Amino acid sequence: MEEPFRIRRAATGDELALATVHVESLRKTLLGILPRDRLNLLQVDERERFWAGQLENEAARRYLFVAEDDERVVGFAAGGAERTGDPVFRGELLGLHVLVGDAAAPLARTVAAELARAGLTTMLAWVPAESPHARLFATLGASPVRLRRVRMAGTSFEEVGFGWLDTRAPPLATPSG
Repeated sequence: MEEPFRIRRAATGDELALATVHVESLRKTLLGILPRDRLNLLQVDERERFWAGQLENEAARRYLFVAEDDERVVGFAAGGAERTGDPVFRGELLGLHVLVGDAAAPLARTVAAELARAGLTTMLAWVPAESPHARLFATLGASPVRLRRVRMAGTSFEEVGFGWLDTRAPPLATPSG
């Protein structure tokens, strides 16, 4: 079956699309976790400037992918080396933001495959405990392995770290998962 999305590496010119998806998905995902008035402060133009800087950075672009349907960018995922020095997980799914839920799994698989090609075959992804991505990550073979409390916009909440011990193994590594 053909995927309804085309996955490609992000490129210069995607700044506005990345920013729009980022803000819209954060507002949806964090609703009920952060106060609505704080979520309404998220601005596409600020995120657009952030993404312009990221797209100028070759290292940041290496693991940044977008999902497109016939009309627009509907999601993106970013990966890289794990940021805290975790003793088990060397790679990290740094962000997964989608407007269309079906785009999440192919994006996560693409980032995992790219990290594995770079030798980062274990991967960690942090999500708010109440996030719908928690179920997605379990479906893709991740297990909840870490727990932390974070503070954002004056609100404290729990995040769950989902881990893959081998990103080359099914169901993450195969689209039939």
